Amino acid sequence: MSQVPLFWVFLNDSVKKLPRQLRQQRYKSPLHVAPAGSAVLHLITSCPTTVWVHQPWTLRFRLTSNDVSGLQEKLLSIATPGSRDFRQWLSQDEIKTFMAPSSDTLNTFNSFTSTHDLNTSVISPHGDWVAVTLPVWQANTLFGATYANYTHPEFHQ
Repeated sequence: MSQVPLFWVFLNDSVKKLPRQLRQQRYKSPLHVAPAGSAVLHLITSCPTTVWVHQPWTLRFRLTSNDVSGLQEKLLSIATPGSRDFRQWLSQDEIKTFMAPSSDTLNTFNSFTSTHDLNTSVISPHGDWVAVTLPVWQANTLFGATYANYTHPEFHQ
């Protein structure tokens, strides 16, 4: 049977390279999901070490948008009868001015990725989502995390 890994992140407080904001946290695995071992160990045992070291793994990061509140105000104005903007459309360029990350955000993120020699690519039209490719062991080190595989005992996935 094939095993489909579900990567789970457990952050620890020992690494404080960048300011973080906790959005969601779980203290235990979801019901009927059991740990299947470390993602690093799984990769080491399932393929040769030389291949594993260079195995790419992609994480996606959402960079803070420049002016979400401004976009909300504009959309409310467009949707409000009697407003001078009522029933007007926003162009892609107008949306991008609200959604694109600020230059400070981009500079901070790009500085971090270049310092750690990470490959990045923009994966959204407004530049607010970025993909970073790196091996699991490097993600563990950089983010003070332990990525692990989890399986559902009934389905072995």
